[in-house]
Amino acid sequence: MRHALAERLRADGVAHVHGWVDDMPGLMHACHVLVQNAGGLTSLEALAGGLPVVSYRCIPGHGRTNAAALDEAGLAPWIREPDQLAPTLTELLHGPRGRARREAGLALHASGGGTILLHDSDCTSAPDSWRVTLAALPGVLDTCEAHGWQIGPLREHGVQTRWAKTTRFSV
Repeated sequence: MRHALAERLRADGVAHVHGWVDDMPGLMHACHVLVQNAGGLTSLEALAGGLPVVSYRCIPGHGRTNAAALDEAGLAPWIREPDQLAPTLTELLHGPRGRARREAGLALHASGGGTILLHDSDCTSAPDSWRVTLAALPGVLDTCEAHGWQIGPLREHGVQTRWAKTTRFSV
């Protein structure tokens, strides 16, 4: 099925079709703009590396919610009409908006800290998959300790969200 989809995309003019990649940061480094449809971890990885992000043909539910949040924050424009994609990509590739997006993305992660949020409990997860996530916790804590990273509640790291009263593992 994957090969059939790749052939279909090539027939539609998509020159490079990638399957699973083991080096997503390397692939993103080779790109100039990320066009995404769900606004999840891939978008955050791109922003952390200063790669401009565009939301396009977003999937219902979390994809559209994330696209709206990224757009509202000024981090990634949400393109809702096909005729707006090309001008937006041109602007991000060659204009001041692209430079501003790269700077905003890098600034988002320039505070020297980060947050690890273990999550595997939504309605699409396999039954009892939370047990696998929970089992990963000792390894995460060992890694944090080995690097000398502080572990504590988000509120101790200056993060102000509605979840700031809960404990997360921040580095």
